[in-house]
Amino acid sequence: MSDDKTSSGTSTEETQASEAQDIDTSTSGDAGPQEDAQQDYQGEAGAPLSQEPVAMETTPAQPPTPEQAAALQKEVESLRAQLASLQRHAADLDNIRKRHQRDRERELAERKERVLRGLLPVIDSFHRAIDAMEASTDIEALKTGSRQIYQLFTSYLEKQEVLPIAAVGESYDPNLHEAVMQAPSPDHAEGVVAAEVERGYLIGERVLRHAKVVVSSGALATDGEDEDGRSPADEPGEASRD
Repeated sequence: MSDDKTSSGTSTEETQASEAQDIDTSTSGDAGPQEDAQQDYQGEAGAPLSQEPVAMETTPAQPPTPEQAAALQKEVESLRAQLASLQRHAADLDNIRKRHQRDRERELAERKERVLRGLLPVIDSFHRAIDAMEASTDIEALKTGSRQIYQLFTSYLEKQEVLPIAAVGESYDPNLHEAVMQAPSPDHAEGVVAAEVERGYLIGERVLRHAKVVVSSGALATDGEDEDGRSPADEPGEASRD
């Protein structure tokens, strides 16, 4: 009787153990894919990634030491001093520029005054000449007075380094002359200034006004002659026919 109880208890325990093993096997089978997914999300070191956010470790700012604060304050003061120096230099340069501009304007005004002051005697001479023409009928005296005024004016221009440009008889120079026309001239070769329409002037080495001139195109051909001055009788064909 006791043997039957013992065998019955052992059978019961084996049955319970077998069921527990089946449960563990099914449970481990269900958890397999989860473990594989978790392994896929593991890092290179094999440690699983945490689902909680990782807090960044920050080092709290340390207040500067007294030595560092003093050095920074000294650097700030140096930069302020440099800025003030640059501002002073900029102001000085601006003052110099304005002073040079004032000096230049004053110099130009004084030069203009000198030029106009030198013309006043010429104007006075013109006034006297006009008064003389109204009171006198002497033509020769009027001519003499006009020449004197002209000489007075030209001498003043020479003092200002204003000289007339040579024109008639000179080779045409576009740097000095302005050709208004070209015409034949018996007295001047081709390319030579034959007449002056308006006188030009130089101031120093610069052209104050170009001279307006007529440029010669050479001698005018007469009837029976070509431009080279040869008549038809001078042609070899005419001589052979004779």
